[in-house]
Amino acid sequence: MTATCVCGADLWPYRGVEPADHQVMGHEYVGVVEEVGADVRTVAVGDFVVGRSSSPTTPARPAAPATSPSA
Repeated sequence: MTATCVCGADLWPYRGVEPADHQVMGHEYVGVVEEVGADVRTVAVGDFVVGRSSSPTTPARPAAPATSPSA
C-alpha cells in the first residue's frame, strides 16, 4: 500500500455529524502490486492499483494511465 486517504463518507463522523466511535477512516487506498498468485490475470507485478471502497470484496483494479492536458 502506497497511500490511504479519507473519502467523503469519512467526513461526516470527522465533523461530528455522525458518531465516530470505533470508526476506521482512510479506507481509500492505492498501491503497487508486489506479487500475484498463479491464477491472477487482471493485474501484474508493478501495476499501480486503486482500491474501491464501495465493496470490501471487490478486487483492486489497475489505475488509468496518467494523462497530461493537450497543449
